[in-house]
Amino acid sequence: MDERDIYRGIVGFARAMDARDWAAIERIATPDATADLGTGLLGSRAEMIALMRSFLDDCGPTQHLVSNVLIDVDVEAGGDTAQSRAYVSDLHLGTGALAGLSFQTLGDYHDEWARVDGEWRMTHRTKTMRGTLGTQAVLGAGPEGYDASGPAADGGAAAGGSAVTEITNLLYRYAECMDSGRLDDAAELFRHATIRAGKRELDAAGILAVWRGTVRLHDDGTPRTKHVISNPILEIDEQEGRARARSYYTVLQATAGLPLQVIAAGRYHDEFERNGGAWRFSSRDYSMLDLTGDMRDHLRSGTS
Repeated sequence: MDERDIYRGIVGFARAMDARDWAAIERIATPDATADLGTGLLGSRAEMIALMRSFLDDCGPTQHLVSNVLIDVDVEAGGDTAQSRAYVSDLHLGTGALAGLSFQTLGDYHDEWARVDGEWRMTHRTKTMRGTLGTQAVLGAGPEGYDASGPAADGGAAAGGSAVTEITNLLYRYAECMDSGRLDDAAELFRHATIRAGKRELDAAGILAVWRGTVRLHDDGTPRTKHVISNPILEIDEQEGRARARSYYTVLQATAGLPLQVIAAGRYHDEFERNGGAWRFSSRDYSMLDLTGDMRDHLRSGTS
């Protein structure tokens, strides 16, 4: 009976995180419950929930799977305290501009329990990390001052995964967002960046306003284009968390009045920075349009 109730608490905690049901966690953990979830000691249930929310509130769907659960009730100490150990595999999916990206961890929960008013309540949780996959960019920023750019586990790779893969994915994700007509999501990629467009320097809101005023969306809600990004040359400084990229872009279009053809070609010069273990745009030179074709069905005015 005791082991069953504790097991339900472990599983209930995992399901509560995925449902963002913080009230359920308040029912499982005591108010003075402590925790170490990889960012330092947390001194209360409120601090524990605040930490989880700093990562999960801005994340897409998640699933925390617990298994291999071992529970030991301290019978010799009166049977009102217990310890449990469980494997955890948690998957976090990106949303919005980060849809299609994911972050997964493998680890262990080491929990302590006490019987309070006849019910088993969690009094402490430690999570130890065995490894990670994917990019922490899909998570929220974490608590103030959090920096996940160090190793994810002893001897493990950096939490953000391969810099080459992450940076090239950003280049390609921009093209994907533009071609699907998701202008807001494309702009979100530049939320921390400065964009050079002609003689102007724009932020994400500024470039979104330009796109909304110039990019022609057709009946299907897309610009009917394919931005092909090629020839990326990357210069990455892992120690400083900085990178540069030079790439070509070729824009193809086909509409009811325009047969499939190349309508523009040019270059992007981009800079990136690592933040919280994940890479993001810090600047883009958007002014190097080298060749143009028939752009009448693509732009109302201006350039791509």
